Amino acid sequence: MNLNLKNFTKKILIKIYLLIKNPKYIKKFFYNEQKDYKYNENLIRSLGYKKNKIIKTLSSCGINYYDENISWHYHIFSMFSEKKNIKNILEIGTYKGEFTLFLSNIFKSSKIYSIDLPKNNKEFINSYNRREDMNNFLEIRKKNINKKNIIFKEIFSKYILNIFKKKFDLIWIDGDHLNPQVSLDIMSSLFLIKNNGFIVCDDIIMNNYKDAYVSNDSYKKLKALEKNGIKNFFFVKRCRNNNAMKKKYISVSYKLN
Repeated sequence: MNLNLKNFTKKILIKIYLLIKNPKYIKKFFYNEQKDYKYNENLIRSLGYKKNKIIKTLSSCGINYYDENISWHYHIFSMFSEKKNIKNILEIGTYKGEFTLFLSNIFKSSKIYSIDLPKNNKEFINSYNRREDMNNFLEIRKKNINKKNIIFKEIFSKYILNIFKKKFDLIWIDGDHLNPQVSLDIMSSLFLIKNNGFIVCDDIIMNNYKDAYVSNDSYKKLKALEKNGIKNFFFVKRCRNNNAMKKKYISVSYKLN
């Protein structure tokens, strides 16, 4: 038996063992990423946008539409960049400012308001391993958000209704994904969004799951709001094999007239 055949046989035996040990692994074994791409692209069409324009916008920023490691919130906001009347965008959760910079580049005529916790806040310091290299983290963020059309504020998102009196065309929720904060961010965003605006929320989990950073709290809140005139679309966050075991989504929501 040659080496290649031995390696192939070994891989098959490993997969059989995993299937016996954990039947759920069968989902990963038979996962087809093209189904997720097709699902997302059907949503794009249902919202009235075109795939080829999204590809072009992403490419202009050096991003491959089919890169399985790229979260689809890049695709979604590239989709919305076709709209010509977007003046103000709110981002809840700046992190390193990489996506803030992306928004700044594709919405050159818009103002990007991005908020995050104060840098001396304990929750900010202790999350995402920031304590270990805080100075480097802050330097990276400072460089990314150093653009004329980015307005950054260190505030708690629970106070945004007191801070902002303007209405926004797009709102990106990527802060705390656990209750009570994520539900409060969703409700605050509904007050701040324009009638024809869209609210986009990261890390939506539909099944009963919770860890230190994500849960299905946002999904339950958004589904409950459908009874009160809110329309939701749920895009697959990343089209890749890991989706078979724990699939995350990105929601796109708007108020029905």
